[in-house]
Amino acid sequence: MLLSKSIIKKEICSCLDFGKINKNTKVKDYQVVMAILYRLKTGCQWRQLPMKQFFRDKYSWHSVYYHFQKWSKDGSWESVWHNILKRHKHLLESSSIRLDDTYSRKTGRGISSLSRAQKSKTTNNLGSR
Repeated sequence: MLLSKSIIKKEICSCLDFGKINKNTKVKDYQVVMAILYRLKTGCQWRQLPMKQFFRDKYSWHSVYYHFQKWSKDGSWESVWHNILKRHKHLLESSSIRLDDTYSRKTGRGISSLSRAQKSKTTNNLGSR
């Protein structure tokens, strides 16, 4: 896994509400997050999560899925994303960030800048002749 236990605890778990899971000594909050990150990285089915890889004690994939859904609905994942960006924005390469809704297209005479609306007008009428 690319993220260590300490990074997951510091950067992700600090932004998530685990409810009663912190009182459960058998299951740690970072273990649930690691299982979720594994699922997001591999694209496996929730039922196919290798639970023994993340949890020493018996823990259900339903519980992992419950936390993922809860945090998705209440906006916790978005706040995790914003906090990570805020903490590490000095590491971002900003030379290629597009701030408006335009893109550049090379033409025979040079480069022209088109908005997304102009692009759709030029690309959607292929079969209308």
